[in-house]
Amino acid sequence: IVLRDRGLQGTSSAASLTEADPFVAAVPVLVGVAAGLVVVRVLPLPLAGLARVAGLRRDLVPVLALRRATRAGAGATILLVLLATAPVGGFAAATVAHLDRAAADVAWQDVGAPFRLDGPNGPLPARFDRAALAGATAVAGAYRTSATVGLGGPAIDTLAVDAGDYQAVVAGTPGDPGLPAELFQPATGAVPVILSTAATTGPSAIDPSVPFELIIDGLRVPARVVAVRDTFPSLPVGGRFVVLDRGQLQ
Repeated sequence: IVLRDRGLQGTSSAASLTEADPFVAAVPVLVGVAAGLVVVRVLPLPLAGLARVAGLRRDLVPVLALRRATRAGAGATILLVLLATAPVGGFAAATVAHLDRAAADVAWQDVGAPFRLDGPNGPLPARFDRAALAGATAVAGAYRTSATVGLGGPAIDTLAVDAGDYQAVVAGTPGDPGLPAELFQPATGAVPVILSTAATTGPSAIDPSVPFELIIDGLRVPARVVAVRDTFPSLPVGGRFVVLDRGQLQ
């Protein structure tokens, strides 16, 4: 249970992730002990059956070998061998699975979709028809810029996405951020935004319960927070950012 929940619920067998988890560290050894005990108990059963079958033969070597293997003294040898090999195999399998899952999570966080097209020198050309791409089943546009909180306020990373189209792109994938319902509705008054947790702390913290103003490319945009997130696909983890619907912004 601890192995499955580790890194997902922020807890461990020591109730804290600030230091190494002693239970997780002992898992390879415990797996070896468990495998050894199971095999020591189960192995004599098929060996006894094979010994009876070998007893029907005229030669003595198979009979003597199998009967010797079923004696109690052979169990300790099996246990020692499994104690040496099972932890290595278990640790290697867990490490490969963890690295593969971590790489996939990082890729989805960094790209934000199965594929992403970026302009080498700023936005994509206005004549670019993303819907005409061969093999594309769903497409969504996005605009990323740096805004300020109020006149002369601190800078904040701003991502404007086509919420409805983006939901169609990432729905059912590991990269689905679960956009709030407010981003799909007509905006009345202040524009609904997703605010990063990092932007709610520090000297220039934004109070999520109070509407504020964004200065985006020289335009004054009233905004209200509808969700606070630690991360959002394609934006730096731990950064200060806001996410809003591009249609509502327009």
